[in-house]
Amino acid sequence: MESEDRSPIDSDPIIYTNRKKIDKDKLILSINSILLVVILVAASMHFFVLNGNENPEKDSLENSSSISITWSESQYMPRHPECVDDSNGQDLPEFGIGYEPSISITSNGNMFITAHKDLRWGGESNPFFPVLGGEPGPWYACEDGAQTSWDYWASWFWASYDNGTTWGHGENFGSTPGNSFTANYFSGGSECLGDEGDISVDAQDTVYYLDTTLEDNWWHTLSNNGTSYDTGLCQRMNTMAADDRPWVAAQGDGIIHYLGNSGASPPECTGDVGRYWYYHSEDGGLTFSQCYAVPGGWSTIASQRHGSYVYIAQEDADTNSGEVIVRISDDYGRGTGLTDGTWQAPIEVGPREGNCPEGYPVVNTNEKGTVAVVWADCPNGSIGAWELRIALSYDYGVNWSTWNVSHINGIQMYPF
Repeated sequence: MESEDRSPIDSDPIIYTNRKKIDKDKLILSINSILLVVILVAASMHFFVLNGNENPEKDSLENSSSISITWSESQYMPRHPECVDDSNGQDLPEFGIGYEPSISITSNGNMFITAHKDLRWGGESNPFFPVLGGEPGPWYACEDGAQTSWDYWASWFWASYDNGTTWGHGENFGSTPGNSFTANYFSGGSECLGDEGDISVDAQDTVYYLDTTLEDNWWHTLSNNGTSYDTGLCQRMNTMAADDRPWVAAQGDGIIHYLGNSGASPPECTGDVGRYWYYHSEDGGLTFSQCYAVPGGWSTIASQRHGSYVYIAQEDADTNSGEVIVRISDDYGRGTGLTDGTWQAPIEVGPREGNCPEGYPVVNTNEKGTVAVVWADCPNGSIGAWELRIALSYDYGVNWSTWNVSHINGIQMYPF
């Protein structure tokens, strides 16, 4: 037998034997790695089949071609140039400070964003100084030397009329230099003192923006794909109680749904008990139903723009654990209340294994019957890592599949 060609190092039988053993170990490790990948892929496919067997769109999804998504550079929402104060303490003073943002888009691609203003950065003084700290006095907007990050009294309202390429402030949301005691509530728009809001668009491409003042809310209505401001003066919602966070959904021709987080039940018309109050309008927000509670905990609302379906996602109770539930109306939310109107009995879509301090379930839908609910969960306690869960339905909320979508290398918190 002919001998193998070996290097001088390979001529040493001990080194050669060890080297062959290492090569063999590498080969085994490589094979095991490949098998592990195959097993994981097969397991994920098996999991998808087991959990998605009620999905009527499954076959079409598997046979469809892949979709390529290209993300452009992130854009910061601008401040009015005349309001930029380089000495106010911001790292980026030319951009707005906000959180809990909301976005809505009209059929022609016009985009609108609102965000919660920072009540502690409206100047060194504020009317709620015993709670927020600082000195007693008014808030300030667009005032050099006042240490303010505000441009106007309303919550932020940005608009883009070129599919998000460039951004400015919405119609009638100009700067309001001065202090909050001089706000002109007869001018509407940016003069209406607000704290945080939500936006929705109906089938007529009318934009509805609701901005809370804590003790009540202001309505802003913009027609013609959000380019014409129709609210002449600051239009009060005239709610029955204070509101910590408004949620809005619009559909059809002026049908508006509004959920208000009042923290306590109203003097109920139907006997329901819940911290969220449901208000319903079918005249573009001129009048609303009153005094109806949504039984359960934290809630959000979404509706089809052209169809008749409305969905409320919520925690089943104000407890540390339980379920996330969905309430469904297939008739524009009509009726006197959540238990004796057109709303179906709640459907459980997934677990809550810990309080974060709340799950903050968020719901959205489209015209084809897809409904998605995302919420936070804290099974590891209040100081443990948060998890995110998603529940999906492709048949208007009849059947649901639920997944834990937490990223193993990421940090996730609020779903909105």
